[in-house]
Amino acid sequence: MNVFDYAIRMEQDGEKWYRSIADRSTSAGLKKIFSLLAVEEIRHCKAVEQLKRRLGNMYLEPTGILGEVKSVFRDMRKMDGEEAFDGIEGLDGFTGMRDYEVNCRNFYLEKAGQLDDMSQRIFLQLADEEDKHLRIMNHIIDFVSQEEPGKWLDRSEWPDPDDGGTPRSGK
Repeated sequence: MNVFDYAIRMEQDGEKWYRSIADRSTSAGLKKIFSLLAVEEIRHCKAVEQLKRRLGNMYLEPTGILGEVKSVFRDMRKMDGEEAFDGIEGLDGFTGMRDYEVNCRNFYLEKAGQLDDMSQRIFLQLADEEDKHLRIMNHIIDFVSQEEPGKWLDRSEWPDPDDGGTPRSGK
């Protein structure tokens, strides 16, 4: 399997995994976040498919996923205890997905150096996107690991989407 086919398969698997987690989630907010991440994986898959077929000068548009997820967490805070949150029982799936994002990021970083300039640029952009997903999964794991997730939302810090992920107040 060549590097592009592997990346396509990897992104398809990620989409399926996020959709599966979204379907099982008891939290409307987390369900939305996992659905957003699934859509991101589809976008990545399409980018790699275009790259594989060499459909012109490729550019992967950066997304606002961090801002969107921050907004979902803000909305969850407004629910003020009305929403049921996935508990520690969902943690294994979340940590598995976090580890998957680490592997995806590392794959793109490793393979980028073996490709032509355009492919390298796209793979480095994909690695950056996977890093955003990793930060989101770490935040979710911190969230669901809390004894009282609703209270944690009030004091959590969330990466500012405009500064590359530096934590700022979640308020």
